[in-house]
Amino acid sequence: MSTIKTGTTTTTGLIVEADTSGNLVVQTGSTPTTALTISGTNQQVTLAAPLVNPVPAFEAYASANQTLTNNTDTVAVLDAVEYDTNNWFNTSTYRYTPQIAGYYFFRSFMVLSLDGSVSTQQCKIAKNGTTIHRTVSRFTHTSTFYQECTGMLYLNGTTDYAEMRVQGFGTTTCALVQTGISETRSAFSGFLVRAA
Repeated sequence: MSTIKTGTTTTTGLIVEADTSGNLVVQTGSTPTTALTISGTNQQVTLAAPLVNPVPAFEAYASANQTLTNNTDTVAVLDAVEYDTNNWFNTSTYRYTPQIAGYYFFRSFMVLSLDGSVSTQQCKIAKNGTTIHRTVSRFTHTSTFYQECTGMLYLNGTTDYAEMRVQGFGTTTCALVQTGISETRSAFSGFLVRAA
């Protein structure tokens, strides 16, 4: 049997053992417990427990309607969270400020209540207050309107933040709507794709 150990103590070490069964077994802890087995016969990987996913992710949404001023770039008031694995979304500033540097995927989804006079709508993803991604729709609508924007941002893991912004162009105001149905409420979500 051959053994490879990493770490400074027996309690933190990682032990990799190969025996005559032809299987590779990964054990952890001072009293080794099998964490992973790779079969030498069929190359199957067997986990002793389900994988714990460490990827940071969040979804924030509007708990109430927000009236938008005509032709004005506006931060979406997203004052509630569906989930936030690392508590990095601020429901007072409506910003997501991750503490791991890397590349993040974001989705902005807006639900607008229109009266027919707003002819252009923009759904945006901003980094540090500057719009990086946006989608634009140019037509007049007299009811509820749905639009989304997706994109990736690099965030430095300390001060960089992302936020959802919206804008309507026309002759009157419109409202960013929280309908109470999770599939059709204004929301901003994202997750880490790759750490830097």
